[in-house]
Amino acid sequence: MKKIKPIFIITLLLSLAVVFTVSAEDLKTIFGDKPIDQAAKVVSTQGITVNTINFSTLNSSELPTDIHEQIESLKKQKGFAFFQTKQGEIILAVFAGEKRTGGYSIEIVKVEDNEGITNVIAKEISPKSTDFVTMAFTYPYTVVKVSGVTTNFKITNAQGDIYLQLIENSTTKSESINHISSADALRMDTLQFITNAWANRLLELQEQMDSSNITEAEEMLLRAEWNFVWEQWEKYQRELDLLTKKLTSPN
Repeated sequence: MKKIKPIFIITLLLSLAVVFTVSAEDLKTIFGDKPIDQAAKVVSTQGITVNTINFSTLNSSELPTDIHEQIESLKKQKGFAFFQTKQGEIILAVFAGEKRTGGYSIEIVKVEDNEGITNVIAKEISPKSTDFVTMAFTYPYTVVKVSGVTTNFKITNAQGDIYLQLIENSTTKSESINHISSADALRMDTLQFITNAWANRLLELQEQMDSSNITEAEEMLLRAEWNFVWEQWEKYQRELDLLTKKLTSPN
């Protein structure tokens, strides 16, 4: 068996080094002046297309009646729902859920199409400590209209919270969603008004009980009233929950 000469091995190794060596100029041509960690990101994101989608915010008066009623029945829960119109547009509602006072709001700041996934970024806004707010439960939500996207929604906020879908996709055809009669709608509005009134009184009583300027006898009277008001709020809130469940359950 012939021995491989050392000079041959050295020549082979030098040839491989030339083949697999990339100069600094070559790297600059590929990645520009980006640091190595950013250059790695360029490679990892090649082939992924992300498009920013235009959208418009809608107010209640711009919504079809059946969709507005659906949205109102869902607003106590945190999540989202979408509705497809006959024109092929998508109406998307995002709910912040129940808040103990006024001063809260929510808005959509960005909609993106990421290769079949519609990413939506929401922003929830809380009142400042110096703001004067309504002392009653509120249910902030926002509604936008968008087109040219899939209904494979992924909705998050700046804190990374994920909004879950509350109902299956609906259209604006009245036969495809639960019909809310005028009597049920009136009853729901009445129950919401009553529960908000009792909740407002609960907050007032709690503030009075937390005061250091009341006597023990006064605190006992306030606590007795608080217990009574709580029972009333709980009773009407339970009725409102049952009515909401009835109106949003599948036919």
